[in-house]
Amino acid sequence: MDIRSLGRNGADDYARLVLPDGGGASVAFQSDFARIELPAAEFDAYLKLEGLEGPRRERERTRTSNAPGRERYARCCRTWLHGTDVARGIEPAGLTLEVVPTADPTVLKRA
Repeated sequence: MDIRSLGRNGADDYARLVLPDGGGASVAFQSDFARIELPAAEFDAYLKLEGLEGPRRERERTRTSNAPGRERYARCCRTWLHGTDVARGIEPAGLTLEVVPTADPTVLKRA
């Protein structure tokens, strides 16, 4: 079920969803690419906070640490609303990057 049309710009809620049955649902979101630019100090603080040491070292190596930082990113996320039809939760949603369970993710299996 595609719920993109339910969103309203500026609203706190993207959508409210009432499932038609107790089977559960896999809910997925994928954004378009966004670009950000931050002043050098803010960008370096962001890289440090996120543990992105590779890009930080590369900025130092190329002596661009004093230049504004630029990033292009997209978001992909998915969640399972538990229900009786597990097949709905283990079917790929088609996201660019996606972790898909191979069995009911709500069942704890002990080795």
